[in-house]
Amino acid sequence: MVHPSILGKNDRRCQGRFIGVMLAAPFFAAGAAVTLVTSGMGVAVTMAAIFATFGLCWFAALLVAASGKMAFAGQVALVMGSLALAGVIAAAGGMASPVAMLVVALPFEAWWIGASRRAALWGAASAFVAIPLQAFAGSVFPFGPAETAAWHWLLPLAWALTLVPRVAALGSPAGAQLDPATDDRLENIIDAVVLRAGRHGEVLDASAKARTILKLQPELLFGNGLFDRIHLSDRVAYLSALADMRDGASARRLDLRVRLPQNGHGPTADNYRPFSLELMRVEHEDVFTLVLRENDELAGLREELAAAKEAAASAEVAKGRFLAVVSHELRTPLNAIIGFSDMLLHEMFGTFKDPRQKEYVGLVKESGQHL
Repeated sequence: MVHPSILGKNDRRCQGRFIGVMLAAPFFAAGAAVTLVTSGMGVAVTMAAIFATFGLCWFAALLVAASGKMAFAGQVALVMGSLALAGVIAAAGGMASPVAMLVVALPFEAWWIGASRRAALWGAASAFVAIPLQAFAGSVFPFGPAETAAWHWLLPLAWALTLVPRVAALGSPAGAQLDPATDDRLENIIDAVVLRAGRHGEVLDASAKARTILKLQPELLFGNGLFDRIHLSDRVAYLSALADMRDGASARRLDLRVRLPQNGHGPTADNYRPFSLELMRVEHEDVFTLVLRENDELAGLREELAAAKEAAASAEVAKGRFLAVVSHELRTPLNAIIGFSDMLLHEMFGTFKDPRQKEYVGLVKESGQHL
């Protein structure tokens, strides 16, 4: 759900964590809202609080996923978390309740999402604001007398259990993020999309360059995602190259057209772009490496051809207009020349005194008819 415009690994990780927390938080808040029933607020108020929490949190997650902008949504999430925490603590009986242990959740979640000391400080500030707010909420809302119950311990315990997989992921070498400045993998060295494909062309993995070159999330190329985007007339060549690789060829290269997402600059019949594809065999593995890069030379030739066709069409239109104007301007006087010369030849207004006059009038009529 991370927005395609977010390209940095750290930024994508932060935004992905924010969306994940916003999607999961309402389920945890639903359990915490049960304290409203025990505090005398009633089932109706409890259900309204639960639905409001789901609506606000999921709206924030979808807003970030659609726009890619997280700064404002993060600030609003901290404010909502502070208010919700104050209300739950007040409904559970105040700071003496085990629910008050959840004040450590805000700074941790802020640090988990932002991965910075500044984010943790903002979370800690929100948690400290929630402490006096809970006393204020207890005096404003008609909470009944609440006693510490055994099930109150379940709320901080449930949140503590969510820390186990997250802390384990931080300490796992497999989950460590590579620094883009020191990452020397093939995907980051060349300006191309690097894919790993099986024997029959199914894509197993795709590099992050797919976001900038193909304007696609890498996951959309998995399986038959790449094959479905190849132009129909180029699929035979692609399948033939795969067959050669299965038969033992070490490498193959071909030109093909790949369909990209519409860029929103107006309706077009298609959005295919020329690419060159290199297939290479991975030693000791039944996997092929595909390097897909833009074919700038072919794209330039096609643009020049399109411009030449447009210029030729414009010249043809201009020529047609010119001929139409010229023929119209000639036809009007020629009608008079041919008509009057024909009348003179028939000597309708008298005979010619010299035979050469009739001969010259005949030449005028023949020339007019020729034109």
